[in-house]
Amino acid sequence: MSLPNENQQQGSLPNENSQQVSSPNENHQADSQGLPQPQTPNFPQNQGPFPQGQVPPPAAYGGRQPVASGMNPLAIASLACSLLGIVTALLGIASLALLLPIVGVILGHVALNDIRKTGKGGKPEAIAGTIIGYIAAILAVLVITILKGTADILG
Repeated sequence: MSLPNENQQQGSLPNENSQQVSSPNENHQADSQGLPQPQTPNFPQNQGPFPQGQVPPPAAYGGRQPVASGMNPLAIASLACSLLGIVTALLGIASLALLLPIVGVILGHVALNDIRKTGKGGKPEAIAGTIIGYIAAILAVLVITILKGTADILG
């Protein structure tokens, strides 16, 4: 038997002195049952801006506008004026029956514009105040016309 020379040995057989490089995800160590052990990262202890036992604050949400808390007071005033306009129209108080619904409609539109800009709550109240204000103004005109007609007939 002849021994192969060094050139033939390097080309045909792996070098016993070379080390195999394994990827970081592969772990060839086995525990007592023969299963591979999971790798855990080795982080340095007690380093960083937060002392041990404290957690960093949660990350902020991105892309959202801050919402102002509370309800827009103009929306509540719009709803109140519009509802009082209906009550005064049904009671036959002509001057308030026309004035209150108009104020309610104006406040409702101003409140909706303000809510759109600031993000405050009260949009349903502003919409309701505006719609009820229009209805109350129409009702007030009808009631005043009816009262004026009956006063002319009786009068």
